[in-house]
Amino acid sequence: MSNWLLTDYIEVIINIIAYTILISGIDDAFIDICYWVRRAYRAIFITPKYPKITVDQLREKEEKPIAIMVPAWKEYDVIERMLSTNIRLIDYSNYRFFVGVYKNDKETNAEVDKAVNKDYRVKKVIVPHDGPTCKADCLNWVIQAILLYEKENAFKFSAICMHDSEDVIDPLELRLFNFLIPRKSFIQIPVRALEQSGKNLVSGSYIDEFAESHSKDLIVREALIHSVPSAGVATCFSREAIEALLEREANQPFNTDSLTEDYDICFRLNEAGMSQIFVTFPVYATREVTNIFGRKKTITVERPIAVTEIFPNNMWLAIRQKTRWVIGICFQSWSLSAWKGGLFRKYFFWRDRKGLILNIVTLMTYLLLIFFVVDYYLYNERFSIKLPHWIIWANTAILANRVFHRFYFVKYLYGMRQAFLSIPRILISNIINASATIRAFYIYTKHTIMGKRIAWDKTQHEYPSEEIIKFERKRLGELLIDKKVLTPDQLDAALSIQKKTNKKLGEILVQTAGISPVDLAEIVSAQTGYPMADLKDEDVKVFMGLIPKDIALNFGVFPIGLIGKTKILKLAVTRFVPEDQIKKLVETNNGCPVQPMIVTDEKMEELLNLCKEGNA
Repeated sequence: MSNWLLTDYIEVIINIIAYTILISGIDDAFIDICYWVRRAYRAIFITPKYPKITVDQLREKEEKPIAIMVPAWKEYDVIERMLSTNIRLIDYSNYRFFVGVYKNDKETNAEVDKAVNKDYRVKKVIVPHDGPTCKADCLNWVIQAILLYEKENAFKFSAICMHDSEDVIDPLELRLFNFLIPRKSFIQIPVRALEQSGKNLVSGSYIDEFAESHSKDLIVREALIHSVPSAGVATCFSREAIEALLEREANQPFNTDSLTEDYDICFRLNEAGMSQIFVTFPVYATREVTNIFGRKKTITVERPIAVTEIFPNNMWLAIRQKTRWVIGICFQSWSLSAWKGGLFRKYFFWRDRKGLILNIVTLMTYLLLIFFVVDYYLYNERFSIKLPHWIIWANTAILANRVFHRFYFVKYLYGMRQAFLSIPRILISNIINASATIRAFYIYTKHTIMGKRIAWDKTQHEYPSEEIIKFERKRLGELLIDKKVLTPDQLDAALSIQKKTNKKLGEILVQTAGISPVDLAEIVSAQTGYPMADLKDEDVKVFMGLIPKDIALNFGVFPIGLIGKTKILKLAVTRFVPEDQIKKLVETNNGCPVQPMIVTDEKMEELLNLCKEGNA
């Protein structure tokens, strides 16, 4: 092939790439403009007129029963920890977990049985055939189990929500759902990728994508078409919505022909006239951040109530996961829904499916760049490509706009260090998305030609460590801010003092912020879920010897009573007791259960002094 002919081909390809990027960039800029216009409008006309809903209002609402569905295939390494951790985290009492497992998955069955034995709120649902089938099939059987549970117990859940086995559920999530149901039929809250090491570029790419999508794109989508695709987690359906789907879909609300049943279900709810909402409800939270120099500090920030997940940091696992998303959102939804609906709905179908073209074009751009660099350095050749200058400047502006918005939303949720890391991670995201698109084309073409069913290609999950989860639990300072007895500035000042002195945060707040010891103890009770202790002087005399003196002093606990025939040991504490300490205390109590109960710091100091003296 002559050189001039090769140049012509390359010129055509580059022009196709340039104009494709331009069209996609204009599309993205339209969403950006809609977001900022909406935000400005609400700041000027809505926010001053209507007071914000507070966390106290969420807590004041009577707790209606809520069911949580968790489909589980080969989740034996995470499912028991997920359930026990979230039971500890959730600031709500009237709920039940329904975990769907397959009869041929013995390891997951055994782990769910452990959780069932630990807490009455966990119910196991056995799918009556071997797995894996698909997530939708598992969820359909879970729905049937929920209906049977209601019938047997003569009541109905007011809402049913979805979660996966790797989720860290926000403590206030169920309170938010409880507040909005039944005014809304379908509720989706944001998904947040868990921050890991800055070296984890693959998992970090999920941070960037979800930060921008769930802080901007879904907000605009709901505003324009009043419909929101479910993320598959942290999604809540009203009882009315589930009943409508059961009626319309012959008792199978989730579509077993789709790998992204969560994406598909929102359109069917929309067709049934069910109201949908994407909610970003800001609350104060303390979290550990790392600055651009690698130094860590704990700060108070405002962030939305959201579900948190660890996403894969392995390139191949990320490609597999996104392949499933591309097949479901692009190919299967195109086959099932085509381009139905009004103008804006068609527009969002285009946005969901444009990746089929854009991801390939992006990959071609990188390959051409490599070709030009290699050709120049090896053969010292330069190609003269005819491309209008205006489109070069336009695409440069488009790239700058994308970098800015990604940087802005990552900074809002994760801080400056992750925001800077989001810039090089654009390359990682593009490579993963392009590879997943190519793989999706291959799998779906094979499925279309050969008729082979596309299997549930699930991602191997991991669950966050306790060290990471501690920043997801509603912390003492956050609860005090929610109660409006503390300001963010006061909390930041107290945290600075704590870092220098190593004193308890509660002790510092009593001294510096004028919080009473009793109010502090009540907040700790709400934080931990432990009841307040009602102590009598004679209790300490009778029960003092029930645990060894050294354990009482080392753990900062004191026995104050026994409950019932099972001899549950009541222990006075001033804080949350870690699981390893609970196990030790259970062993001390001859294997019988332990119930921690909150007392004030002053009362605990008095009890431990008595313990040191060896008398009461």
